[in-house]
Amino acid sequence: MENIRAFFNMVEEYLTHYKEIIEYKSDFTKYPTYGNLDYYDTCDITYKIASKLFSMNKDDRSIYAKLIIELLETECSVIGLYDYEEDVEYYHKQIGENTWDTSIKPIDGYEKTFQTVYIRECGPERIKCDVGCIYSDIDFFIQTVFSLFLDFGIDISSIINSICDESSILKDIYNDAIKYGKRSSIEINKIRKQRNPITANQQYDTIKALLNAAGWEGADNTKIAEFVAWLVNGSPTYIRQYILSGESRDKDKKNADSKLIEEKFKLIGMSYNDGEIKK
Repeated sequence: MENIRAFFNMVEEYLTHYKEIIEYKSDFTKYPTYGNLDYYDTCDITYKIASKLFSMNKDDRSIYAKLIIELLETECSVIGLYDYEEDVEYYHKQIGENTWDTSIKPIDGYEKTFQTVYIRECGPERIKCDVGCIYSDIDFFIQTVFSLFLDFGIDISSIINSICDESSILKDIYNDAIKYGKRSSIEINKIRKQRNPITANQQYDTIKALLNAAGWEGADNTKIAEFVAWLVNGSPTYIRQYILSGESRDKDKKNADSKLIEEKFKLIGMSYNDGEIKK
């Protein structure tokens, strides 16, 4: 149960940082827009659920799944992610089998359509913010959990039908998981393990060391986050909040990251130690 709460706690904590995204207005919606939650943090949570399932006997797994689904239903009901929806007009044209070119302005040959934008009024100022990315992340997380249960042969269809009414979002998410063949967290984490992905902290430590070696004297956190996010295809908000706003790693984790970066620099004939590149 703690894993589901950990995910929604992460969502709720992220939503409190609305003031930090005010300057990042979408060209599409014109609203300040939240970025995505950290993908690897989400995968870590689902991996813990998978580990829990592996440790259980077969009969207990369906009971565990039922408890998880009940908690998901509760969390989805109480989180209050957005206050209302807006339909934003735009234009698109299919340019490939699954590829579309889009424009916010009319173009000859482009068809007018609409996209739903999820608006949350944040803080006492009631600042309108687009939470569409977070909405998608919650959908992704739940689909991944459902697909994980299916991997273990758990009949979650009957569980969902016994818990949820027809208007429940969980029914729609389950149907999408079946329809589109969503990959489970087991598959996702296999891919993650094979790729041995770099974490955001490791990315920043590496970039900072290179910049310092070039004589960098520092900059405003907002600008640093924007620069690093551009380099690593990440979220400026996430980098500013969770990487630049204070050290969150314990000593052992920080040392492990430093040793890994040291080994990677050796590949290109450079010496790295505790945040510094030695000539």
